[in-house]
Parts: sequence; C-alpha cells; structure tokens
Amino acid sequence: MSYIDVLKVHDTIHVVERRNGKRIFQKMPAKYVFYAKNSKGTFTSIYDDSLIKFETSSFRHFQKEVRSVRAGNLFEHDINPVIRFLENNYSGAEAPDLHIAFFDIEVDFDPEIGFANPSDPYCAVNAISVYQNWTKKNKTLVLKPKTITWDQAADICDSFEDTVLCQNEEELFDKFFELIDDADVLSGWNSTTFDIPYLVKRLEKIKNRDSTKRFCLWKQFPRKRTFEKFGKEQLTYDIYGRVHLDYLELYQKHTYHEMHSYSLDFVGEHETGDRKLPYEGSLDRLYKYDFKKFIEYNRQDVMLLVKIDDKNRFIDLSNQLAHDNNVLLQNTLGSVALIDQAIINEIHNQDLIAPSKKKFVEGITSVAGAYVASPKIGMHKWIGSVDIKSLYPSVIRALNMSPETIMGQFRLDRTMEIVEKRMKESLMAGESWADFFGVIEYQLIQDEKFDDITLDLEDGDSVTNSAKAWHDIIYTDKSGICLSANGTLFRTDTKGIIPGLLERWYNERVQIRKEAVDLVKEEEALRTKRLKLAATGHKDMLEPINLEIEELKKGIAFRDKRQHIKKILLNSLYGALLNPHCRFFDQRMGQSVTLTGRCITKHMISKMNELFTGEYDHEGKAILYSDTDSVDADTIIKTNYGEMTIENLFKSCSIKGPSWAIDDQEFTIYDQIQILTYDPKTNEEIYRPFEYVYRHKVSKPRWKIIDENGNEIILTNDHSVMIERDGKLIEAKPSEINPDTDILITIGE
Repeated sequence: MSYIDVLKVHDTIHVVERRNGKRIFQKMPAKYVFYAKNSKGTFTSIYDDSLIKFETSSFRHFQKEVRSVRAGNLFEHDINPVIRFLENNYSGAEAPDLHIAFFDIEVDFDPEIGFANPSDPYCAVNAISVYQNWTKKNKTLVLKPKTITWDQAADICDSFEDTVLCQNEEELFDKFFELIDDADVLSGWNSTTFDIPYLVKRLEKIKNRDSTKRFCLWKQFPRKRTFEKFGKEQLTYDIYGRVHLDYLELYQKHTYHEMHSYSLDFVGEHETGDRKLPYEGSLDRLYKYDFKKFIEYNRQDVMLLVKIDDKNRFIDLSNQLAHDNNVLLQNTLGSVALIDQAIINEIHNQDLIAPSKKKFVEGITSVAGAYVASPKIGMHKWIGSVDIKSLYPSVIRALNMSPETIMGQFRLDRTMEIVEKRMKESLMAGESWADFFGVIEYQLIQDEKFDDITLDLEDGDSVTNSAKAWHDIIYTDKSGICLSANGTLFRTDTKGIIPGLLERWYNERVQIRKEAVDLVKEEEALRTKRLKLAATGHKDMLEPINLEIEELKKGIAFRDKRQHIKKILLNSLYGALLNPHCRFFDQRMGQSVTLTGRCITKHMISKMNELFTGEYDHEGKAILYSDTDSVDADTIIKTNYGEMTIENLFKSCSIKGPSWAIDDQEFTIYDQIQILTYDPKTNEEIYRPFEYVYRHKVSKPRWKIIDENGNEIILTNDHSVMIERDGKLIEAKPSEINPDTDILITIGE
C-alpha cells in the first residue's frame, strides 16, 4: 500500500492510496501522542531521560493533558498526527506509480483593462490542455473566439487529436474536472503563482465557492494561502487529495545551476532543445485570428513540460523522497520538515524519543558562513580546482555533532565583543566573521594560553579554567571529548544520532552507486554480445537480449534516482539544522560546522600552497580555489544563457546554429551565445562571442580509472590526471599510474 495524500479532519485521518492502479480511500482515528519526564517511565529520550507516554484520539483531551505538564518536560507533543500516521503505517512502503496530470491554461484578454491576474480573474479561461501520464494523451479544451463561426472552430478542433470545443466556460471547467478526476498530482509551470489561483478564483466567480471543492478530494475547499515572491505578496491555493506540485519550483530545487531565465521557453530549450511555439503579435490576436496556431501553442506548452519531466523525473524523485522519509509529497519542496522527520525516524529506529521543538526566538544572531578567499585578479595559467568532499557532513561526523552529544559551550566573550562591534558599524553578519577561522577562545585553547575561559555545561553549571588547563583536559587520551572551532564541546564516547544518520546515508549512497556501476558493466557486456550476434546473422536471438538490456536500464535508472535522493538528504541536513524552525536547531551546532569547516579549508589551502611554493600560508602565492560545494568534473562555461558544460554548449549551438564536419571533428556556432572571458586591458570580466565549439570521436584505446567509491573516468592515454606520489602532486597518464602506490586526486563527488 502506498499513500498519495493524507488529511486530518477533526479527529479523523483521511488517506488516499494508489494500489494496482486504483485509487483507494481509507479513514481511521487520529492519534495524539506526547511523552513526559517521569523517573518511573519505560521510554527513553535522546538525552537519556526516563519518560511516560500519553496517547488519545481526542484533540481536546490531548490539549488538556499537555497543559498539565511543564513545557520543559514535554517530548514529541508537537509532531503532526498526519506525519506520525505516515511513520506508523507506511514506513518501508514502496512509492506508488503516480497518475500525473500536466496542465496549462490560457486566459482571454479585455482590450479596455488588459490581461487579468489571479487576484481579480475578470477574463475567461479560454483554453486548458491536460497531459495524462496514465493514458499518454494530451487533451485540450477550448472556447470559440468571436471572430469565427462555430463550424469553423469545430473544423479546426477536429484537426487535432483529443481536442474538444466547449459551448461555454462552465462546460470547459466541467470537462477539465473529468480529465483530472483520476489524477494524483497536478503540475504546471509557475502554476502556484498563476494557474491554480486563477482557476480557483475564476470558478468561484462564474459559479460559486462550493464548486471549488471539485479541485480537492474529501469535499474540501482549497485553502487560501499568501506568500511573498519578488518582494510582493502573492496569492495561491493548496488543494487536498490531489497534490499540486509546481514544476518550476521542482526544477529550481533539484537543479544545481543558476539559469539566465526560468521561463518555460528558456528551460525547455536548455533541457530538451524544444521551445514554446513562436507567434507574432499578442496572444489575444493569435486567439482571434489564428485559432489553429493558438491551440498548437497551448498544447505545445504542456508537451514541453512533459518532455522536461521525461528527462529529469523530478516528480518521481519527490515521490520517492517522501516515501523514504514518511512525509507528504508537498513537504519535499522544503528542507526543514523533510530533515526533521528523517532524524525523528532515525531516533525511533533506535527506540528513543525526540525532543519537542524549542520556542522560536526572534532576532537570533547570524552564524558565520563559509570561507571564501578573495581572488587575485589577473590572467593566470594552470589554475587547479580543489574540493573537500562533503565538507559539512564530514565535519558533523568527525566531531560527532548532535543535540544529545553537546556537553557544554565556552563563553565567547572575547569573540562576540569584536563581532558585535563590527555589527554596530553596519557590517553584514558575514563580514563581521570574515577573518575568523575559529573563535578567539578556541584559538587560546589550541595555543595553550593561560587566559581564563569559562565553560557553561548543559546541566546549568559553569566552570572556569585557564585555556592551557582546558587543553590538557580535552586532548588527553581517551577523554571522550572533542572541541569545535566554535568552542563547543561534544562527547565522542557514543555515536550521535545525526552523525550516525549521515554515515548510514553516505554508506548507502556508495553502495547504490557501486550497484549502478556493476549494472552498467553488465549492460555494456550485453550490448557487445548483441552486436556479435547481429554481425553473425543470429537476429533471432536478439529479442531476449534486448529485453534484458531494458531491465538493466531500469535498474540503473532506479539506482541513479536512489543515490540522488541520498545526495539531496546529505546536502540538505546542514541547512535545515541551521533553520530556527527546525526541531533540532542549535546555533552552537551550526556555527561549529561552519567555523570548523573554515579551519579545515584554511589548512587545505595552506598545505596546497606549501606543496607548490614551500610556504604554509592560506594567502600564499599559489593561485588556489576552494569551496565547500562540490565541483563538477566537467569544465563549466559561463554564458549569457547560464552555466553549461562544454557538451551542453555544443548541443545548444548545434540546435540553433550551423554545423559542419572536418574529418572526424564536428564544429558548430551560434552567434547569440556568448561566453564569459577576461579582458586584460580593462582587468574586468566580459561576455564575448567565440569562434566555434567542436567535438571529435575518439578511436584511440581508452582507459577507465575507478576510485574506491565507484566513481570512474574514461580517457585516452594522451590525457593526464593528478596524482600524489611520494608526497608530491604530479600529472600522470593512465599508463603511468601505479594503483598500489599512487593516490588519485579527485575533484568533487
């Protein structure tokens, strides 16, 4: 059994599932649960408190009991009953095959007022196209423009498959609801801001509010919600039972490159090579005087969205992410609820109880961010890019950072005096911490100074000692303590919940990627076998091999999706922990991660500079680049259309511009694309046209280098990789590498 959406109405949980292609409805009593400190309790918190459990199906009774317990003694009283229901009933359940309806609407035009917006939808919806992934059909509903007769409009509609000419707007809405009746997910492009609120408000305007219940299941009204976007308050509606996922939001969340534009036209061309249907003049003119092209335009918009999803599968990704962590599909668009529940799941797997959320406090001091070195401006040759793999997750694991492992915090009197002074001078928070690689108190301890420092322990006590004395206590063998660069003490004698979770995610990702590599090898072997059979005339033996290859491709795609989910979780955890609305937020942990990361980065830069110049200095002569984010192995070109790999630059140019071949080299150019270059005369960056981009086929022997994590690179022997040999960084051709003694230098993941 696999859920689609869940809703609590009063004290009843309503759930809609998708089983064997059928929609199933269920309902059951809600469970309201909390735990409270009690020395005789049989449950244990992550802080080792003894707890008793209270459970009821009455919210009123629940509230009464919660009020009778001191706030500091409550645990898990604020977990949403819907999320608790998912954890109790669907842990380990497979994600369902969703019925997805991709849709796009067009709106009429008022020549006196102009185009309408969702806050005042005075113009009719004159076209809706819906692509049903379960029928593989694109279906269109349209209204006749006043400039042609009914018969003329009907003839035009008949020239398209699955296109219906509606008598009026009410019929158009009725047929739209028929098309989405069996849909689990509705998805449009920018549909949160426009399509959904316009449809809801327009239907309410031409009929009544009750009719808007047809958007939802369980006879619910869409819930009005306002949010801020581009500095303006925007209106939208949340719908229940059918999940609305705006594909623009999905695309922005799950792609790691900044686009020049996020219009459907631009993203469609970037992802698929296709664009919106071009037309001259206004869309209103197209509707009135070229009705056929108007229909084509609306249908093309939806198919463009379908093609983007065919390539990226972001709805499938959200579906799997939700079911892996027992949250609703819509929760995956954020990070806090997702990570909160992932950590709670891990806590419950260890038969422990999570804390309740701390009360949100306004005006929390900003945390020191990542270290970004100031660039040395100028033209440089032989620039290397160095990356620390998974820096923040690694820091959390190395220092065993988790709420229950915090032992105490050194008072940061000296540090905060400087930071607060800088803040009063109107410096931004990031600038106030700019030159800190650790708090002053941390450095005093590292340098074994005799200055007194006070440690505030978690039990409320405080102890003052010299920095040297603290150094001797912390760095004694088997002390079971580690110190972060923020001056926070963590215990290391028992593994923390969060480091353990990160370790599991990381190991699972490594294993999944290894499985994918093994399947790729199997597929390559089968393709070779198929080629040999075809070449020797055994075509009758190809069909079973083709089926086996298809199954392997599905297995590879499945594992790629699974490993990507683990990457999302690994990358999201730190950011969620730093959000004050996160259940496990603790500013000490957040700043411990960033400042310790700064120390590691500084050491890496200094060590790299020492290897090149002999001087251990993070601001040395060597031109180094470092970042806390992963660096792609592909060269990234910055263009006026956004960042691209060289391969994508070639594809983008070949779609729009001329292409030609010389021997086995393919050339292409598109004069509208310019690349970011350096102008030595002005000492500034500038976008300029380029002569051409080319690619060539390789017939030389190729070498495959695989690291211990299953990552691989394929190259010819006239290319080199960076290795460490006898303590020195050198370039080596594949044939020159000794896998037993040489250390491969990898960049990114």
